[in-house]
Amino acid sequence: MRIRTIPFHLIIFLLLSSLTLPAIACPPPDCGSCCHWVSTGPGPSDGYCELNIGVSCGDCSGCNPCYSCVSCSCEWDCTTGQCCSDGSCVDNCPSGQCCDNGTCVSSCPTGKCCDDGTCVSSCPSGKCCDSGTCVTIDTSWETSGSWSLEAPDGILDEINGAINNIPNVEISLTSASVTADKKQRDCCSDGQLMANGERKAEATVSADASVSVTVWGDSVEFEFDLGFWGVEMELTAEVRVEGSITVSVAAGYRWNDCLEEDCPFGSFSGTPSVGLVAEISAKICTQFLWGLWEGCSQAGASIGVHTDWSFDVTFNQSDCDDGVQGSGSLDRLYVKFTASRDGEEDVEEYDIYPIYP
Repeated sequence: MRIRTIPFHLIIFLLLSSLTLPAIACPPPDCGSCCHWVSTGPGPSDGYCELNIGVSCGDCSGCNPCYSCVSCSCEWDCTTGQCCSDGSCVDNCPSGQCCDNGTCVSSCPTGKCCDDGTCVSSCPSGKCCDSGTCVTIDTSWETSGSWSLEAPDGILDEINGAINNIPNVEISLTSASVTADKKQRDCCSDGQLMANGERKAEATVSADASVSVTVWGDSVEFEFDLGFWGVEMELTAEVRVEGSITVSVAAGYRWNDCLEEDCPFGSFSGTPSVGLVAEISAKICTQFLWGLWEGCSQAGASIGVHTDWSFDVTFNQSDCDDGVQGSGSLDRLYVKFTASRDGEEDVEEYDIYPIYP
């Protein structure tokens, strides 16, 4: 009889002992509503989920739709890429809704925007958030009125400085005023679409100054090689600027509400039109014949004046903080004397600017 009661008491002992067994470990990372986190180390992920006292593993409750209670944690039922809509897993949320963290919502939370059915923290390149939806930015310009333009002072100052290197010339160009089409397009500010936030107007604008001054006048001597003949000439010449000096400048004005800036801009890479006039007022020549010098009044001479300019100047070309970039200069101002006799011709040059020692 005692032998039969031993197994019975053993079973009772084991059943009672199960109430004091160590808590059952639940799988991380979501402890669920029936488990709690037990830390084992200094790091936040060092530990494990442990079953709460008085519950059985699998008793978790309160899982959201499209989740199932598995080993005390809420497990996602839908496949990768799907979203939960009214308790069902769907590939695409219904019209007017967007998937946010696995759930179809009528509008994305603050700081997110709907792009191709998914709430994202920032729209892809080329898109901007407009009323909660990522839209492609239209980069085309449309005319929205007109604007009066003048050549920027930053450009004119650089041109004035170069022109005033001509001896005895001191001018200040005055810009004309031109009416240009004003254009606009959308832009993106901190990820949000700003309708017609970028505007600009562009045109070619002329600037000029009236001048009447003698640039250079002197007597110079040259020996010209005219084939068989050798001709020495003393030339009295004069160079003047008469009329106006004019330039054509690419000018514009921009407004950008997305960058919070507005400013004039422009560029110049052309050549100033300078009314330079050169004349020979007197000439004396002698002819070299068989080692002897003799009068040679029949030899003719002419004069031409030339300029070499270098201009590549921009103003606020990239943004309103650019200022003046590049430079402009008068590289050379010179005259060419041409002598001729019996079909032979020779040319000599004389520099007015720069003056060499």
